Amino acid sequence: MFENYIKHELRRGSAGEGHLNRQRNVFETWMLKFIEARGIAYIEGWTISVFNDFIVWREEYWAKQPEYVRRRKKNIAEKPRPATIRVEMNIAATLLRAFYVAVGTSPPDFHSVVKRHVARENKQTNRANKTRGFGITPENVVMMLSLMKDWTEDVPRERYDHIYARLRLYWSIRFVLATRLRVGTELYNLKFSDLR
Repeated sequence: MFENYIKHELRRGSAGEGHLNRQRNVFETWMLKFIEARGIAYIEGWTISVFNDFIVWREEYWAKQPEYVRRRKKNIAEKPRPATIRVEMNIAATLLRAFYVAVGTSPPDFHSVVKRHVARENKQTNRANKTRGFGITPENVVMMLSLMKDWTEDVPRERYDHIYARLRLYWSIRFVLATRLRVGTELYNLKFSDLR
C-alpha cells in the first residue's frame, strides 16, 4: 500500500523528493515497527484509539530503550521535540488516510488527534482549541485606525497619487478587522461572489 501511495504521489508530482523521503522514513522507521509490535493485520485495525497509542509509543520509544542501544544511535534524544512529533504524526496521519481510502473505507480524522494529543502531551498551547479574537485591545485598535486615517490624508500636494494607495491599505485593514479573515488563503482567495 505504501509503495502504491508513493507511485501515486510521483505521478501527481505534488511532493518533492525530500518530502517523499521523509514519508518513507516515518513509515519504515516508526509505523512498521508499531505495526509489528501491536500485531496490526488490517488497516481498519488502526483506529483513533490505536493512533493515540502510536503517538505515546513514539514519544517514549527511545526513553524505553536500553542505554547500549541509545549509544549506538547518534544524536538521539530520549524525549523528541514536540515539533518533530507533530511533523511525523501528521505524515503518519496522511499515510493512514490514503490507506483507508485505498481499501474503500472512510478514514477517521487522524489529523485532529495530532492537533489535540501532541499539544496536550507536550504541555504547549493547544492551537486547535483557540478561538479567534483580537490580540490588540479594542481601545488600541481604535487609536491605531485613527492614526492611520490621519496618515492617509497627510500626503504632500505633489504626491496626491499616493492618496489612493494609502486609502486602499487603510480600508483593507478595516475590512480584515471587521471580518476577522486570516491574512492568507482566506483573504487572498476571496472573490466578490463570496461577499454576499
